Amino acid sequence: STMLAVEMQRNFCATTGAFQKIPGVRMRLTNSPSAFAAMSPMLFEVDSATWREQPALREEAFGPGAIVIRCADFPDLLNTVSHASGNLTASLHFGAADSANEVRALAETLEQLAGRVIFNGYPTGVEVGRAMVHGGPYPATTAPSTTSVGILAIQRFVRPVCFQNA
Repeated sequence: STMLAVEMQRNFCATTGAFQKIPGVRMRLTNSPSAFAAMSPMLFEVDSATWREQPALREEAFGPGAIVIRCADFPDLLNTVSHASGNLTASLHFGAADSANEVRALAETLEQLAGRVIFNGYPTGVEVGRAMVHGGPYPATTAPSTTSVGILAIQRFVRPVCFQNA
């Protein structure tokens, strides 16, 4: 698909190119820029220790890319998540066999990192409407005490967090 601008395409390529140079990062799906600002998805995989040790892997690659981080166990997962910075959204996928206490603990951790915590789902685009919360701690937004869209954006003295599909 076409990105918003050719500069965004170049920035995405530069950031994901830096990912590829880090030892331990495995490319699972690759692409090449084509046409004006066009990109296809990219997928990387890395173990949790490498992700925690490499700040470059925590840099935003704005575009169709993702990193799968392999964690050894639940404590490793919590430790890894604690190294994340502010994000607009966080998705938490779990099933009936997962511990309710672990799901709750992870949700409480994610609540401190994102403006919207989504349970067993994926984020949608944004809409300026009453139900939209789209913000989070810096660097997800420059106004971490509020949502960046929607009618709640005028409430600069609170930090709303939406628990979607909880």
